[in-house]
Amino acid sequence: MADSLDSDPTRRATPDDTNLDDIEFGATIKGFGRGQRVFDRFELKRRLGRGGMGVVWLAHDHSLGEQVALKFVTEAVKNDAGAVDDLKSETRKARQLSHPYIVRIHEFWEDAGTAAISMEFIDGSNLSQLRLEQPGKVFAVEALRPWLEQLCQALDYAHGKARLVHRDIKPANLMIDAEGDLKVADFGISAAISDTTTRVSKMTSSGFTEAYSSPQQLRGKRPEQSDDLYSLGATLYELLSGKPPFFRGNLILQVQEEIAPSLAERREEFGLGNAGVIPAAWEETIAACLAKEPEDRPQSAGEVWERLNRTTKYTQEKKTEAEEQGDVLPQRKATERKKGGIIRVGIAAALVLGAGGWWFGLEQPKQRARGAERVPVTLDEVSHFEVPGLGINMRHIAAGSFTMGSPSGEPGRLSDEIQHRVTLTKPYWLGSTEVTQGQWEALMGSNPSHFKAAGENAPVENVSWTEAVEYCRKLTERERAAGGLPAGFEYRLPSEAQWEYACRAGTTGPYAGDLAAMGWYEDNSGSKTHARSQKRANGWGLYDMHGNVLEWCSDWFGDYPSGSVTDPTGPSSGTDRVLRGGGCVLSAQGARSAARYHVSPGNSNDLLGFRVALSSVR
Repeated sequence: MADSLDSDPTRRATPDDTNLDDIEFGATIKGFGRGQRVFDRFELKRRLGRGGMGVVWLAHDHSLGEQVALKFVTEAVKNDAGAVDDLKSETRKARQLSHPYIVRIHEFWEDAGTAAISMEFIDGSNLSQLRLEQPGKVFAVEALRPWLEQLCQALDYAHGKARLVHRDIKPANLMIDAEGDLKVADFGISAAISDTTTRVSKMTSSGFTEAYSSPQQLRGKRPEQSDDLYSLGATLYELLSGKPPFFRGNLILQVQEEIAPSLAERREEFGLGNAGVIPAAWEETIAACLAKEPEDRPQSAGEVWERLNRTTKYTQEKKTEAEEQGDVLPQRKATERKKGGIIRVGIAAALVLGAGGWWFGLEQPKQRARGAERVPVTLDEVSHFEVPGLGINMRHIAAGSFTMGSPSGEPGRLSDEIQHRVTLTKPYWLGSTEVTQGQWEALMGSNPSHFKAAGENAPVENVSWTEAVEYCRKLTERERAAGGLPAGFEYRLPSEAQWEYACRAGTTGPYAGDLAAMGWYEDNSGSKTHARSQKRANGWGLYDMHGNVLEWCSDWFGDYPSGSVTDPTGPSSGTDRVLRGGGCVLSAQGARSAARYHVSPGNSNDLLGFRVALSSVR
């Protein structure tokens, strides 16, 4: 049976885990650690990412008093004077860019053993991550439209005024910040680091990046803005279909010689018939961007935007010209396809649904924040939205199946974690973070937390199950009265199955990723809670599912069923309610995705908090 917190608040021994931040990462100059000071200016806070081209850290700039991202280069590059000179030159060029939708590059830093590029830190997710959170793991056209407009503006500025080519446009380099705006990352820097790393270490570049490179770029031609437009087309192709135009086999050969399937064909192949219809203008424009020859592509990002929206006569004139010549799309001159027709049935309906997703997921929360009147929401197609006045960000969790519990060999496993198959037939929305002290006080009028010094953005704790349920009731009442909920929906605590499904985010191991990077627990918390979103989110955009505070679930505690179940809600009665997620004073094993706790619903202490779910009660 799972432990009761009344008897053993720490319940599991701390494993002898190695701190991954102190490990050598391949060819990277050296391992770095939290709190380390570099260049006599920056204090390292947490690792943001790593790869064959180096490692990126979040750092505090003590001179300017702000957070920055530091991209460290590999040891091979640092020790090559020519490579360092090239990177300095590219950094100087990138510093010329000053645009609201481009990540700002600051400076190239170097000392006896280390070299890095400092740049603006964007607290958000990239489009590669966000795509995985969408229904069918692809974006709706209208959800992408506002970001695509910003991207085209950024590229037009860089190409036209700054005369710079990015050379590595792909979903992972398109960030969405906390305000919901797009930011283009690594302008000229990523490709420059890749080039120098390849030259000095004889490495080959990543095939994943090759999937977005134009034929000319793969042949080593001088970079042109037409290369970025090809990459833009490949990026949109992936965001709308789930994969880039070419994603397996010899990518270089295919990019240079093969014609990609139409988006309609690719989506049909992947079984995305329920993911909406691609408008003809988008299908044609993306295909034009993927043309093998630069002259057959749009000539600017602004033209791409015009074609997508049919705001000029250009698209119709080109279409007429192509039809007269017997060509359907510029990209497909060499091949006629039997399925070449573009599906147009239902476009109007798809646009309405997509626009609703954009409105309620992005624009309506912004207007609410400005004091605009609430509009009754339709939650279909909404990937995320914010509860106005409280700042609770709700993330869409699609219906699906998963294996709940843990395998017998998992370290820290207890006997009550028996694996069984669970199917959740209804989508729901879950708070991307635990309810904070500020969010609690705004609705309840007081703050019961013990760790008040952690600030209003730290999770509220010292909350009983009964009090958490009351918060959900008041939130539902408030939003219904304001017209902010559709009929049949209410805010509530997630079921235990909903919680674990969201925590795993499609993973099957003990954690949904690197625990040290994702959770506050015994080894790294300092025995106190921390402000929301300081650690890395899981694959579905949810923060602090591992650690910080234990989170109440709606279920009574009991043994799992012996077979497969659908929409389980736990026993009909009991003495204790379920808690999940570990906490700041609990061990790493206690923060596993499958770890269970239980306690009386009237109990409250400084380890107990919660996050809200929104679901249909029908």
